[in-house]
Amino acid sequence: MANTIFAEKNKIAWVGIRPGVYGEQVLGYGTANNGTTIIYTVPAGKTLLLFDTFVQYYSGTTPGGTVTLRIRNAADATVYNIYYVVVPLNGRQGTACNSRWIPIEVPENYDIVLVSSGAAAYASCHIEGILIDPLVSL
Repeated sequence: MANTIFAEKNKIAWVGIRPGVYGEQVLGYGTANNGTTIIYTVPAGKTLLLFDTFVQYYSGTTPGGTVTLRIRNAADATVYNIYYVVVPLNGRQGTACNSRWIPIEVPENYDIVLVSSGAAAYASCHIEGILIDPLVSL
């Protein structure tokens, strides 16, 4: 991935709530159907600034179940639900796109996962963020 270059070089000149960020661009994608798919795992020694998520789902003709986009800790316990929907049946579909000015900070060894709880709940997800050194002060 590309390194970000939109940051102000003079850190003394940083102004506002999101100054500049130096890091590596992260793009993740995955699909889930009656299971759990890891979209992205934050590497050791890094922090992910999650700026954008896009979830799309549709259902078959049987009861759909639920679709959830979650952040899990290193022990695979859910710490935050970004998106949750009960999927109706009979070919229904929906999308959710969330862009954040202030990103969600995801620590090292945490996962972003897409979960589908029904055989007729088909889901896909796309994420965008920046991987930074956790010692960088925002």
